[in-house]
Amino acid sequence: MSDNITRRNLVAVVGAGLTLSACGGRLWHGDEDDERGPWGTKGHSTDWGRSPTTNPETIPDPNPYKGKFNPKFLALVHIEPTDDWTMSVNYSSFKWEGANDDAARLTRAVQIFSRKTETVKRPRFREMQQNYSNDFKDMYEFRQQGVYDFDHLNNFKFANQTDIFFFFDSPNIMFEGHPLMTATEKTSTGGACALNHSFLGASVVNDALIGNLKGKGRIVRVRNYVMDSKGAKIELPEQLFSLNIHFTVQDLKQDNPVPMAFDPDTGNGSGYEP
Repeated sequence: MSDNITRRNLVAVVGAGLTLSACGGRLWHGDEDDERGPWGTKGHSTDWGRSPTTNPETIPDPNPYKGKFNPKFLALVHIEPTDDWTMSVNYSSFKWEGANDDAARLTRAVQIFSRKTETVKRPRFREMQQNYSNDFKDMYEFRQQGVYDFDHLNNFKFANQTDIFFFFDSPNIMFEGHPLMTATEKTSTGGACALNHSFLGASVVNDALIGNLKGKGRIVRVRNYVMDSKGAKIELPEQLFSLNIHFTVQDLKQDNPVPMAFDPDTGNGSGYEP
């Protein structure tokens, strides 16, 4: 995650557009001669493949997604801006052994994020597992690395269907007024991306459903089907994707909100855990 993104940096690029890279820590706010405006910059390209905000259940028949989402894992990403708007990220996965129930999975995600944000000093997922092991028995150990969580998204890759939850831990982050999520043709480091037919159903969770997190921040949810355009499970070779979550930050010293994008590079293919 980017390390030194200050309030001063953000105010300086109001109206220019800005990408916050989860992988490379790269900032981009347009060339000096770029006249495309805040939503025409890199990080705000047109959808690449299916839009991630597509409701998969409403795709006309033949619909390869209908009734095909039964995830055995939850991926939780905690995105926290600090006082000077440095951003930190903490990612972990949890096994899901309950019924195929969207509401139940959301309830579990809210429980985890709520417990994690009870104190001013936010613990990492690994600390939650160490201190509350009985309550976090479903936390997945990434056996290839021997860890329970990551402070980056370099390992944000999936071999199995996963319900993904991003918690933006700030009351000053807003998602209204622009596309919520797009898929782009290049990763944050310039690598080519596959057309998106795997990440669908992206939406901002209704505040009425996030319990005591209401007023603290917002949850964005997206399904990863790990599927190609024909509905077949993606196996090796790996397919790479770049997802941009678009939002604005209301700076307390400025009337104009700051447009930004959080762009996790991700991949699908067997060999990853989970």
